[in-house]
Amino acid sequence: MKRILKPIIFLLFVLIGLQSGFAQKATTYAIVIGIADYKYITDLTFTVPDAKKVYTFLKSNAGGAVPSNHIRFLANENATKANIMKEMDYIFGFAKPQDRVIFYFSGHGASGLFFASYIKINGNTAENALWHDEVKDAFKKCKARTKLCIADACYAGSIKGVANYKPVPQKGPGLEDKSAGIAVIMASKSNQTSGEDGRLKQGFFSYFMIQGLSGKSDTNRDKVVTIKELFTYVWKNVKSYSKGKQVPIMFSNTYTMPVAYLN
Repeated sequence: MKRILKPIIFLLFVLIGLQSGFAQKATTYAIVIGIADYKYITDLTFTVPDAKKVYTFLKSNAGGAVPSNHIRFLANENATKANIMKEMDYIFGFAKPQDRVIFYFSGHGASGLFFASYIKINGNTAENALWHDEVKDAFKKCKARTKLCIADACYAGSIKGVANYKPVPQKGPGLEDKSAGIAVIMASKSNQTSGEDGRLKQGFFSYFMIQGLSGKSDTNRDKVVTIKELFTYVWKNVKSYSKGKQVPIMFSNTYTMPVAYLN
């Protein structure tokens, strides 16, 4: 009897492995940036708390329980252009094709760029700016098939083009396969500012994004928030709350990417 059981057990393990395609578990790598204290330009109020909320969400089960060594949090004086570029290159460099990378920025912005700390604006030039093209390049270099870029900054919609990639084939069963693709959600259009609010004690966009990730955007109540559900919720509420002065925008080649797993 024992001689029969061993081959059967071994065969079961083989069949399970074949059924799953020996798929490797996806890992998340993330960079979260919040800048409120600027040395040479006007300070902001709620950008760092917003970034902390995003960081806390990503560390939670709903956000994927991202390990501490897979996520970088940069705030204020630590969020220099040099540090951001270094961490993007380092953290994203670990990502394999089956993995997911996330970039979140909350701070000042202008057409074509995000304001890192210690930025200097001299006429039409910006010293120490984090240019949108530099973020795009970091995403292009990264091997992960699932990429999410989010920014709560003025004129953020001018990043248009970061998602100009060929659609990623979504093959096989399971959420991990459906997640493959690139999604970019920006807090405002290219000609709009992004607001903060004393009543919400957050930026308009980040407030409703966190609400959506917490479950309010799960319209079909399947306990999984997709990128489409999240954006639809954020777009509707930010537009309404700002009375049309701020309208989030999304560029994406996937609508099924899961962004939150609810209990």
